[in-house]
Amino acid sequence: MSEYVELFKEEIEQISKANENELYKEIRDRMKRYWHTIPNLESEIYNVIGVDSSNQSIELSNGYVLLVARACAVSKEKKRTLMARLTTGDITELKSRVMEHLEHKILRESLREVNLVDGSLYGRGNHVPAEFRNEGFENFILDYYEEYVSLMEEIEKNNLKILGISKSTSSTFYRDIIVKEMYDEEINKLQLGGKEKELPYLALDKKREAMQIAKRLLKDRGYERAYLLITELMHKRPDLSFISTLGPGISDPVLLGASARSRRRFKEISQHEKKALEEIFSSKEIKDTDVKTVLKYLNLPAFVSFYISFTPGVVLRVDFPAFMVGLNRRMMGVYWPEIIKEDISEIIKIVISEHADNYVHSIHLFAADSDVRFTREIFMNVYLPILENTLHTNPAMGDMRYLFRR
Repeated sequence: MSEYVELFKEEIEQISKANENELYKEIRDRMKRYWHTIPNLESEIYNVIGVDSSNQSIELSNGYVLLVARACAVSKEKKRTLMARLTTGDITELKSRVMEHLEHKILRESLREVNLVDGSLYGRGNHVPAEFRNEGFENFILDYYEEYVSLMEEIEKNNLKILGISKSTSSTFYRDIIVKEMYDEEINKLQLGGKEKELPYLALDKKREAMQIAKRLLKDRGYERAYLLITELMHKRPDLSFISTLGPGISDPVLLGASARSRRRFKEISQHEKKALEEIFSSKEIKDTDVKTVLKYLNLPAFVSFYISFTPGVVLRVDFPAFMVGLNRRMMGVYWPEIIKEDISEIIKIVISEHADNYVHSIHLFAADSDVRFTREIFMNVYLPILENTLHTNPAMGDMRYLFRR
């Protein structure tokens, strides 16, 4: 056993050396330009609500999957909701969207001055329209879009605030900004332009095509550094791999727009409307309201995001719609992440007022998580017996004692 441990140590040392290459160090050093001391702001008391969700599922031997998702919103009081469905197929993506949908619904029914969501708001506003093939959920994503659009409209109309706070993230937007900055400097020095200038956009969208063009225009002509920077954009090296080494602090805010895939889908639906949606959602008769909802969803207000770290190695990501800092920008109008200079001190004050310690990054989100947390033990010992007792006469379910696969 000890020999395996030593071999593991050797492998980890090699991984560490590979990650600490010169390009990595240069990106990290440039990131320091956008990393600052957390400002000393006077705390305020806000009327806050936090929402979180959880789920459990089990595959039955008759081919069905039982999915149970629940959500809780916590302010001075608590509000709870739950969805239980029997469905078919892989639910990996579905269960995340169902949990988010429950959060959006319960939050819209309970809006406060400050509304907190566990996770990325930007990520929820950047899904590419696609129909779920799970039984009973074929048109679910259209309801998801409608609810999310309505939530954002309510927030903006009533001049409220909504923040998504993530404890972990694989986002790369700061890495993208810095690498493109380095690439632009390089091709300007080489006096290149035209197709070379478009390569960063292509690298995040169509990697194979970008690699072929980069090899022909850069590598084969001896422009090794420019080629290396384009290949770096194709890797999903997360921002946290750099930021977690910088110590406590806060990043400059960044404006985020739609992904290249969402942009293509928006253009397709804008041009062909019902026909385009009918091809995507083959099981539903598309109405004008569906087209309008999807186009609104794909062109939501742009989002602003920043990182904040109160202690070494623990980094939070904060997202919020751009209109909260007076920016009237839409998702489709932001082609590359942009560092902005707008005042976000009010947002920072909210994050600071909610922060308790390394474990409780947000008081209200922690309370919601504690209430809604769904253990496997509770699921198996409380929820499943109710299912068995309720459906025991249904011959389609068979003998429930033999249906569960752990």
